Amino acid sequence: MAWTKQSLKKLVAERLSDYQFILVAQAEPYAHFYAKDSIKVQRGAGGVITAMEPIVKLIHGLWIAYGRGNADKAVVNESDRIRMPPVRSSYTLRRIWIAKRNVLGWYYGFSNQTLWPLSHSVFERPAFSKQDWDAYVEVNRQFADAALAESGEKKSIIWLQDYQLALASRMIRERNPDLIIGQFWHIPWPVADIFKVCPWAKDILEGMLGNQLIGFQRIAYCKNFLSSVAKTLEAKVDMDAMTVTYNNRITYVRAYPISIDYQAIASSSAKNKKFGKSYITRNLTGKYDFLSLGVERLDYTKGVLERIMAIDRFLEKYPEYIEKFVHLNILVPSRTLIKRYEELDRDVETLIENVNFKYATAHWQPIHVIKEALRPQLVNNFYKSANIAQVTSLADGMNLVAKEYVAAGPDDGVLILSDQTGAADELTDAIMVNPYDIEQLADAIKRALDMPKDERKARMQKMREVVAKQNVYRWAGKFLTDIVDLKTVPETLTQSDTKP
Repeated sequence: MAWTKQSLKKLVAERLSDYQFILVAQAEPYAHFYAKDSIKVQRGAGGVITAMEPIVKLIHGLWIAYGRGNADKAVVNESDRIRMPPVRSSYTLRRIWIAKRNVLGWYYGFSNQTLWPLSHSVFERPAFSKQDWDAYVEVNRQFADAALAESGEKKSIIWLQDYQLALASRMIRERNPDLIIGQFWHIPWPVADIFKVCPWAKDILEGMLGNQLIGFQRIAYCKNFLSSVAKTLEAKVDMDAMTVTYNNRITYVRAYPISIDYQAIASSSAKNKKFGKSYITRNLTGKYDFLSLGVERLDYTKGVLERIMAIDRFLEKYPEYIEKFVHLNILVPSRTLIKRYEELDRDVETLIENVNFKYATAHWQPIHVIKEALRPQLVNNFYKSANIAQVTSLADGMNLVAKEYVAAGPDDGVLILSDQTGAADELTDAIMVNPYDIEQLADAIKRALDMPKDERKARMQKMREVVAKQNVYRWAGKFLTDIVDLKTVPETLTQSDTKP
């Protein structure tokens, strides 16, 4: 079956019309901020928003999120709700308010200094703070309370998103066992021996098993999760069926590679035929023949330092590309209250300055940076203008930038892709690299630039066919179909069936 907007609409009409759809995610798709004499709305950045907003729009659902904008409270109604998006509203955003001390502990602390490094396994030591854990528990309870309040007595599908909400599904299940609850974990799940060092590993797993269905990006992450359960809980784990039986309930674990709205991004790119180098030159100085592009949050998992070192090595090995090759990196500031991210920002700036000093001429420098979150349409235009996109994450659950470049980039563009991303399972016609191998990364840039045009076009066409077929509607359709089908499977088992 080819999944489209229409086929997902049909699924909703035929299978989900009796259910209220509630999405629960820490990230809000739009935030409101005071600006002089007005209030400005700003679209959020990140893969969860990119993937989920088309689905919530289509289903006309309700999105529960943390209100982070300083004007968020000023624009909601008495029920903390607002219709979104700002133009052609099609769904409801319900904001919850979190005390600053809990934001620091839940989001900046446990979520991003414990679970994030623990899950990505990129040699970054996770922090284990009881105070952060307590805040994490409290905020998860806030999200659970909001989901329960919104579901009320209605038949509801509650779809939780990501690692910031590992405990909420159990909290919801304990108070309303009749709800359909699922969760998608957007980042990697580490191997069991790494995960078990977390002092609250048991609590996290028990929280996750409040779901009827848990989705991961890759089969390997499913297996890692099942192994973690088997080594931590007295549960029956079936590795072949990918199920866990715990406390008389079954949880199904499946891989659902997330994707993008291919047609929407491709269409946006096609409408902007005059963007090209004329706009790029507003952000780049000097002439060039080849443009390389990187787009990501500023995060140590994204391999930005290694990429810059590879560009240094590339120009050292192949000096004929001096004054011909430039790299533009769009780096969205991220988690700026965390010391490690401040250090990374300084390290990136210093390394770029060193490389530019080493190779710059009177009218040219090799590396340029834009440090802000740009509108999606503008990012699509940068994709279209780039000869090469470099997605060289050290670890990544999926990486939707790779798929966005395929959809919006030029017909003869080349994708350099880390083999540590989930996207590598699907985009096999990219130039695959080990993101830690600086020499290989440098040679990959040379290979991309030297590749014959016919080969570049053939590779891009194959990747486009993959992304067009395995789009975000397919991802959501399969998850929602499975979770509704599982509702017909008896969950409560006899005690003898639950023994490991």
